[in-house]
Order: sequence, then C-alpha cells, then structure tokens
Amino acid sequence: MQFLSVALGIASSVALPAFLVLYFLKRQYEVLPVPSTRLWREALSQLHADRPWQKLRSSLLFFLQLAAILLLIFSAFRPVTRSGVPAEMVIVVDASGSMQARDLSPDRFGAAKAEALKLLDALPEGGRLTLIAVGRTPVILLSRAADRLQARRVIEGMRCENGGAAMDEALQLAAALRRETGAGIAVISDRYQGKAAIPTLGEGTNRAVEAVAASKVKGQLQALSVIRSYGFAGAVTVECRADGRLVDAREIEFLADSAQTVYWNNLPNDAKALNVRLKGVDALSLDDSADCVIASGRAIKALLVTKQNVFLEAALKLREDIELFKQSPDTLDSPKGYDLYVFDGLLPKALPNDGSIIVFNPAIAVDGLEQSQGGGGTLAAAQSAQAASMLQHIDIGKARLAKSMALTLSGGWQPLVFLGDKAVVAVREQNGGRQVVLGFDLHDSNLPMLKEFPILMQNMLSWALSDATGGVSGVIIGDPVPLLPHALATKINVVTPSGAVEQAAPPFPAAPFEQTDVPGIYEVRQYGSDGKEIANARASFAVKASHGESDLCAVEQLPVMDNAKGGSATQAGSTNWWLYVALAAMALVLIEWLVMRYGRRV
Repeated sequence: MQFLSVALGIASSVALPAFLVLYFLKRQYEVLPVPSTRLWREALSQLHADRPWQKLRSSLLFFLQLAAILLLIFSAFRPVTRSGVPAEMVIVVDASGSMQARDLSPDRFGAAKAEALKLLDALPEGGRLTLIAVGRTPVILLSRAADRLQARRVIEGMRCENGGAAMDEALQLAAALRRETGAGIAVISDRYQGKAAIPTLGEGTNRAVEAVAASKVKGQLQALSVIRSYGFAGAVTVECRADGRLVDAREIEFLADSAQTVYWNNLPNDAKALNVRLKGVDALSLDDSADCVIASGRAIKALLVTKQNVFLEAALKLREDIELFKQSPDTLDSPKGYDLYVFDGLLPKALPNDGSIIVFNPAIAVDGLEQSQGGGGTLAAAQSAQAASMLQHIDIGKARLAKSMALTLSGGWQPLVFLGDKAVVAVREQNGGRQVVLGFDLHDSNLPMLKEFPILMQNMLSWALSDATGGVSGVIIGDPVPLLPHALATKINVVTPSGAVEQAAPPFPAAPFEQTDVPGIYEVRQYGSDGKEIANARASFAVKASHGESDLCAVEQLPVMDNAKGGSATQAGSTNWWLYVALAAMALVLIEWLVMRYGRRV
C-alpha cells in the first residue's frame, strides 16, 4: 500500500511541469488584417500575449491553478499523521459475559470492536497486528497479520462468550509476544484501567438472580432465591416457574448495592426443575434468570452383608431414601440388582458390576489392592481434594485402630486415609460404579463411638450414590461437569438448554463435560448396548452466570508487563489527510472558475 501511494504520487507529479509548459508556451502570432489603425493597440497587445517563453506576469488564475495542482499531487501521496503508534501491535479484547452489557451502544463488546478497528487504522503502512480474544481461554485470532482487509474482517466477526475471561493467561501471552517482537499492547476490557488499557465501561447498573435452591420440608417442596442489585434502586418483579409453568410472582424493593432473599412456598411436589427470573430490561440479560434441578427422590436399594454390625445398619438407615436389605454371609452367592452393596468382613468371589460398593475389612484380595498386615495407631487424612471433600466436618485424627490392613494401591485406587505411611482407606471409580475399601474392622476401632462416624458414613454414601453428574450443583458457565457412567452404559449424550445433543462418551472413561457455555438446564442421558436409554439413569444439572460477570462496575488495575521494548497504545489514533487535501484542491478549482467567469483578470 505504501509503495502504491508513493508511485501514484510520483506519477501525478508530471502534471506540474506539464502545466507550466502549457502556461508559458503560447501560440505563434499570425498575420491579421485590420480595417482600421484604431485597433493597432489591441492587436499589438494580443501579439505580445502570444509570444512564447515570455517573462511571468502576476496572474491570480495562474496561482490558483498552480495551488490546485500542487494539492492534488500532495493528496496522491496519501499523507497521514500518526500519534505514536508502534509498527506492531498486540490487541487483547475481553470477550467475557459482562461485555454483553448494553450500557454502551450497541453493547460493550461492540464498543470494544470499534476501538480495535481504530487501532488497526492507526497502524503504519506495513504494520503487523496480533489479535487475542479472551473468553474461558485466550484465542489468537490473528498472528502478526499485515493484511488490513483480513484483520478488519476478523475484528468485525468476533463473538462474545457467556463466561468469564482468562485475562491473566492472555496478558502473560501478550507480554511474551511483546518481549519477542517489541510490539505495543492494548487491552480492551471493562475490567481494567491503566496505561495499556482502553476501558469500555458504561453506567453499570444491573440486577441478577444470584442463587436458587430447593428442598422438601415435611413433604412439601420449598425454594429460596437470592436477588442482588448492583447500583440499581427501585421495584423489581420476580417470577418463579416450575417445569416452565408460572407458579408465583413477587414485587420487591431494592436499595442500591443490596441483596434480598425471596422464599417460595407451596410449590408443586412433582416439579423436576425451578426457574427464577426477573421481569423488565436491565443492562445485562445473561444473569436475569437462574435454574435449580430438584432431586428425583427415587428409592435407593442397598444390600448389607454382615454377620452382625448394628453400627453399619444404623448409619445406613439414617438415609431416608435408602431401602435397606440385609443378608447373611452364609447365604451369599452372586448378588445383583442393587444400587449399593456394603460388605462387612467378606466379599463374594465376583464383585457386582451394577452398583457402588463399600467394603470393611475385606477377607479376600480386591483387584488393584495389595493387602498386608498392619498395626494400630492414629489415622490421618490424605492431602487431596477428594479426601478434603469426603472427610468434610470430620476430625479423623480422633479415630484410633487396634489393628488394620495396609493397602498398596494400583489400578486407579486413590488413598483417602493413612495409618503412618500406609493407606488404610482407598476409593476408586470403575465400570460406572464407585468403590470404597476400609482396611479395618469397625469393632477394632473407636470410630463407632465418635460423632465423626455417622458423618463419615453419610459422606461416603453421598459420594457412592451420586447420579451421572456426581450430584453436582452450583455450576458456573464454563465449569466442567464430571460424568459417572452407569455400569451398563455404552453411550452418554448431553442435551443442552437449546436442545442440541452433544456426545460425551464413548470413549470411556467419560471425560468431564466442558460445553457448559449457555445458562440453563442440561440433561444427561445414558444408553445401553441395545441402543435404548437406561431406565432411572437420566440426570440433570443447572448452569448459571458468574457473580463476577454481574458486577458491571468492578474495575481492577492492569498488571504492569515489564521487560518489553514496545510501548502501550491506550488512545492511539491517526488522521489520513489525502481526502481533505483533495477537497481543498477542488475548492481552489471552483474559485479559479468563479474568478475567470465573474472576476477581472489581472
């Protein structure tokens, strides 16, 4: 582009000497017969004017024409003034959910794209642009691109996501590019202020449904919702819907920057999901609604195989949804058809494959566990997230063992509790079920006498009996959701709120489901080898917007990106003057015509 501008300017410069030659070269005189000597004066004047290469005389028309030609030649060189923009830029554009706010026109993301286009126009001829869009993960849309048309199309085609922005990761990437190339950096976001930041921040008032939870109290379904105001004050209508049907509505008054809890009573007991939404329009519609999935409440069949263990029996009966069956070890064959198996001191030759398993003091070896005689002592929790979850509200250090089995783990087993440096409690997921092995007899410990025992049992039951989603709740847009296949499942599909069907498995084991990009209710469906959906294996989970995206006024200081050769470009700009110069030239041509037509020649 720069070469073409120079070439065009040089070519147009030929007009200047051509104009001067045409102006100085006049026609040769001719013999003119005149009827009277009275006209000699005018004839001599005309002959004098037609003499070539005469001395230049003052003429307004000449100077107007000369100025117009000079301006046209100058405009052909496409003159541009720039405000310190480096020859290479890295533009980081925030594409998080808060950028959908409509307190700027057309919205914050539209304003961000307009700022990116300004930076593109400000780049010098031959300048390069790297464009990073930051949603859940940073995505490099352009890498050192020099094609202006391509860059403009990419910027105009950017789309905003619903989740948060991995801005720290994006800034590290931008800083690395800056150190390598010396590029300038511009961060276009509604979250940052600083030297390299271009804020896209509007008024910022907003309302949001922050949380919805439901439970049954004395057989009656009840729910609560938390509604928060961000800078908004006034009345708001809140609706509650059960399975899509409007069941209640309230009007509540807000003070600015406050939260209110709204309780919903007498809801339909057969409801599977609740939705709470705000009526009216505010800056961000993404968080005006939130959902809650209600547990199915189906009865869980559990088999307890023990000679006599009142502690285990009492702990299992604390769960109202468990239908408990007992069997003596003497009659144990190959049990099947239960959601949960609890074995106390023994195991069948073949472990069941249609449910979860909890084993105390196994009499025979378990696949993946190598058992050896252990001693007694005080228990300690493993340092892992799973141990922290399953031992929540438990001081396992209070428990002491008289004797135990030391477990050496392989085959997917994870330690949960240690005695010294050996695991005595281990867990794993296999074949769609969950397994827990405790390498000691309850009667050889003080655990049943501690308040920690019923809590430990309930934590293990909650983990072992969770549905295909692990009973996950409070899922934020972009969060991965673990999938726990049924033992007979050969395929798992997830139906999104829009109705789209995403295949989550095979392959097995199923990876966490990550396409949680839209708020609403997702449904997990599992299918057997016959292609039919497995009965009672369907599960659902709700996804909602992040609290951080709802606060449209939250602003942080942009981190300083050191060790860089380039500069920042917070308000970069440029002016291309060629059109203005060309218009001025045309104006001079018009003035010259007016002088020639109506004025007096000089």
